[in-house]
Amino acid sequence: MGCASSSTAADPKAASAPATESTTSAATRNPGDDGYPEYWYHNKTADQTANAGGFDDMFYAPDSEHHCFQEMIEESYVPKTTQDRPCPKGTCGKKPGGCPCNQPGGDPGLPVSFHVQRVIRVESSELWDRYQKKKRSIIEARPGGVEAFDPPVKTNNKACEYTGTFAPLDASVNEVYAFHGTQVRFALSIAENAFRIDLAGSSTGTLYGRGAYLGESISKADEYAKDEPGGYYDGVFAVLVCRVVMGKLNSTSFDSKAAEKVKAGQFDSTCGTRVFRELVIYDADQCYPEYVVLYKRKYAKDPEEEVSKTRKRRFFMQVPLHWRNVATDLAAGFREEIELPGPGTSWMQCLVNQAQLQPSRTLVSAIRLEDSQLWQRYVQFKAALRSRIADQSEDHLRLNFVEKDLRALMKRPCKFFRTPRGCKSGDKCRFSHNEFGADLDDLSLAAGRRLPVDELDRRLHEGFLWYPCTEAEAIDISQGNVKKDETLPGTRFYESLQTALKRTTGKDGVKVAVLCRVMCGLPGVDVTDDDTDFMIIETDESGRREVLVKDGSGVYPEYRLTLHSSEDEETEKMIDSMDKVPTGAECASTMMLSKRAPNPFTETHATIFYNILQDTVVYYNVRKYSTMYSALRLPRSWHGAWSAQSHGLRQGRSSSGYR
Repeated sequence: MGCASSSTAADPKAASAPATESTTSAATRNPGDDGYPEYWYHNKTADQTANAGGFDDMFYAPDSEHHCFQEMIEESYVPKTTQDRPCPKGTCGKKPGGCPCNQPGGDPGLPVSFHVQRVIRVESSELWDRYQKKKRSIIEARPGGVEAFDPPVKTNNKACEYTGTFAPLDASVNEVYAFHGTQVRFALSIAENAFRIDLAGSSTGTLYGRGAYLGESISKADEYAKDEPGGYYDGVFAVLVCRVVMGKLNSTSFDSKAAEKVKAGQFDSTCGTRVFRELVIYDADQCYPEYVVLYKRKYAKDPEEEVSKTRKRRFFMQVPLHWRNVATDLAAGFREEIELPGPGTSWMQCLVNQAQLQPSRTLVSAIRLEDSQLWQRYVQFKAALRSRIADQSEDHLRLNFVEKDLRALMKRPCKFFRTPRGCKSGDKCRFSHNEFGADLDDLSLAAGRRLPVDELDRRLHEGFLWYPCTEAEAIDISQGNVKKDETLPGTRFYESLQTALKRTTGKDGVKVAVLCRVMCGLPGVDVTDDDTDFMIIETDESGRREVLVKDGSGVYPEYRLTLHSSEDEETEKMIDSMDKVPTGAECASTMMLSKRAPNPFTETHATIFYNILQDTVVYYNVRKYSTMYSALRLPRSWHGAWSAQSHGLRQGRSSSGYR
């Protein structure tokens, strides 16, 4: 039944055919099945996670892989219904063969197709290890092989065809991909609840005993899928695409003792052979829910134009996929400030290093804000903006530089990049040649790939931008209070972290920058214009922009980065000590002017002091320190240079945009 043993499409008419006595030997199993799938982001982290508690993440599958699931769904579709499909109008009870409203040609009838909206891959080391352990135990218990599916399950062809998306299946234990229909939030909550499928049988009944019911056909799985009427996921359904190890099958149309037979060791699972083949397991470890597929139903009477729009429009989750509260309804309310663990912090440090800050800075902490109220405000603003812009804004801005920075660190580093000979492939290499990304280990790389760059709606000019602030201002913005500019009607954001940090003050060498999601909207040159949502204030020599955004409702302060500079801290200490130095007149009668007195103000201090005046908006009394240069017996050349520099600083303050 494995990929090597079948290439023939399953015949829909044979859906109820029982398994035959043909067997597959354990000797035919694929070597290396116990490792993580090659296409997983975590496939290379086994050694790093062995002593770190493993990994438990969800990632968006690339849009380029959506067709694999679309084809698998289409090939498994059967135009039949059963009494398990609820009446769409809520007026019909359960009837053998299904209610009239669900029949082909009914109102609204049976869905004629299902369209994939989004695909999420689940990577859990604990669940995968348990799954592999259970599979090995079944192999050991069935050394002579097991009864194979005949015909092969309907998902088999596509699973075997797209091995870059579906890992090879083990024919020796009837390993297959199968569907499990459910609600979107329930599917998402798998990540928070150890990925356990509900084994109570409350939604499916107990025709074959209490267990996890899956189907080879999307038509059957869809009977159990539910949307969220009136909610965010109204019209959106979910199906889990699971790896299932079935082992020895109990093929039957009805068996109330099926679960007991499996527990007794007579079988490993049940294959129900009625209108659809239903696959039932009684141990959660026999199932690995690898993908969550979100989709929409299409009925025969649906306007083709509307269906076409739905296909083209990217679907966005209500809550970011990487959030701890991904499965929580916003109406339930939540607020958490979550400090990124080691791998996430390492990735953020590389992002900071990539900015090549002067002076260089070390990441002290990186905190992610999960606030349902602020996010709800952001989502509502996004929906209103999308409705206002509609399809008129096809003139996208070029790719946001911060998004470029993020994406540059999401590609696996080339292992030859830093070798003496370098990479022979050069620019054609499919791996990254980013010098800062080369510092990332596999765990940090996987952590970075969880960041939500694929959730941005460029049609609305949504992107990540830096917001510089003090620690007090960081608290304000985390509560939704976005500080307005002193002279312009809006808030300034930056694509350059270096420029952003120049616009804020620090303490003890520490500065704060918030990485915000910003819904820029429609660009313009006059922010007082009602049709303008943002304007570009300035573009630096590297092309990075400073923008002014009018409405703070379109801002979500997602990551707060606290950054430390030893150089800044030393300068601050030096300035504090200088504040205690007496005036030039007082110094005349003190030891400070004595030849015996050491000079506490070195050339290094002078350079650092001047740099901090240039790079921050903390403006000290320049004349006071010009006088102090003389008081501290500094060389005339220093004093002349200082006077010229300080004069230039005073003259250039208004034209530089500093306030």
